[in-house]
Amino acid sequence: MREGTFLCLMICKWMELAALAALTAFMIISCVQTIIALDGRAVYLTVLSIIACVLALLNLIFNNLLTNLRFSVKTWSLCCGRLFYDFCNILICDCILRKLCLDRFCSVPTALKWSFKIVFLAILIGLFKDWKKKNNIT
Repeated sequence: MREGTFLCLMICKWMELAALAALTAFMIISCVQTIIALDGRAVYLTVLSIIACVLALLNLIFNNLLTNLRFSVKTWSLCCGRLFYDFCNILICDCILRKLCLDRFCSVPTALKWSFKIVFLAILIGLFKDWKKKNNIT
């Protein structure tokens, strides 16, 4: 791979990770605001919002660049590697969730996972719109 191509690839991957982190943060912040605004009136929306935030967080955690960065810390320092790679893998249940959460190019599990996420988020948005319409909230 040429140096220019590699540089463009790295820039794109860093921009992808930054955008994914920002979107996940905005989603979690809006979920917290929604839960506070609901004030226990629609428990099902609260639960579904929390599930959506967990799915978004898993999508960020299992990003390839983030995983590779954590692994590079492990090769750089044994102590930091145990903290940022080994301990994090235990916390995020890497041995179990890796097959489900890591995206592969053109694979059936990835297509099924993203189909499920799209349907789940579409239903959640529809439920929020319906709840707002019933409670006359604009």
